[in-house]
Amino acid sequence: MALADVVKYYNDENLIPGVELEVVDYDTSYDPARFIPGYKWLKEKGADLIFTPVPGAGEILKPNLEGDGMVMFSPAAGKADLTPPGYIFMPTTIPEDNAYTIMKWVAENDPDFPADRPAKIGAAAWSTPYNLALHDGAEEYAKAHPDQYDWQGSYTAPTGTFTWRPEVEALKDCDYVFPPIHMGNYVREYRTAGYDAKLLGSGAQAAFLYLIHDAGLWDKIDGMLFFGITAWWTDDTEPAQFMRDRLNANHSESEAAEIMRDGSAYGAIDAEYQMVEIIKNAVEAVGADNFNSEALYEAAISYEAVADGVARASFTDTKRASLDLLPVYEADGEGKDLIMVSDGTIPVVHEP
Repeated sequence: MALADVVKYYNDENLIPGVELEVVDYDTSYDPARFIPGYKWLKEKGADLIFTPVPGAGEILKPNLEGDGMVMFSPAAGKADLTPPGYIFMPTTIPEDNAYTIMKWVAENDPDFPADRPAKIGAAAWSTPYNLALHDGAEEYAKAHPDQYDWQGSYTAPTGTFTWRPEVEALKDCDYVFPPIHMGNYVREYRTAGYDAKLLGSGAQAAFLYLIHDAGLWDKIDGMLFFGITAWWTDDTEPAQFMRDRLNANHSESEAAEIMRDGSAYGAIDAEYQMVEIIKNAVEAVGADNFNSEALYEAAISYEAVADGVARASFTDTKRASLDLLPVYEADGEGKDLIMVSDGTIPVVHEP
């Protein structure tokens, strides 16, 4: 939906003269066996580049992309997909960096951080690439800063698990817990058991806040901290304004309200905005008639995005995750909303 809206905006406003963008969809149904057939089908349909929000696609498609010189943008790419730097570009942050950054910020800024000992921290989730990467990053940071954190473990369950008693009990003594992406049941079980750790999350958890609305659990996540969200609906920033403008221009008032209630998922429009801006830069550099994968690649590795007067995102010859600055948000249980608690944006931390 967000991709369709940003493409419509660039076409309607003729923001890339001589070019009309077209989205051609292939539904993999999250089946890895369909990734390569889907890629080949899109190529046959004349695709000039690939966009995918599907986790795991980068790992499987990387050899094809490198062999064909085809650029792919994916907000769901993993660290291994981006190393060594090639044709996969991630217009957001990698899970490990989200963990490093939120843990650094918490240790330095959270008033609830223990004053006289390392904070006990752990994680629970489905066993998926994103969760494992987020947990690995959290463990790396904790072990690199034993004066700040005492790692209590990562507890994963098969995808589709909705009862969490063992994982709840394993983390009962924590000061901080990374809950599952679909966190409703875990949060309910954890709080019902009487445990009071502060929750930490990323844009992944924030994309499914409708589950918290539906289950009436806002009071249970009150104070939860999030890092990895480009913009929230109430922010007074250029990325947030762009997101609101596209939403309101393309959707009814009731539909827009439902999308905002869902959480941060529509915020993927920022990743798509970066991608389309890179297409625009490539066309400006070589002309519409000379646009090709090589021109797109060259435009990508020299890309920089500025918002509110600050350079906030970039790619280079060696850098494949774009976002350099993001805010920290806190769940307001009473207001059933997220509020920015950092002093504007903070630098993304790339090493534990």
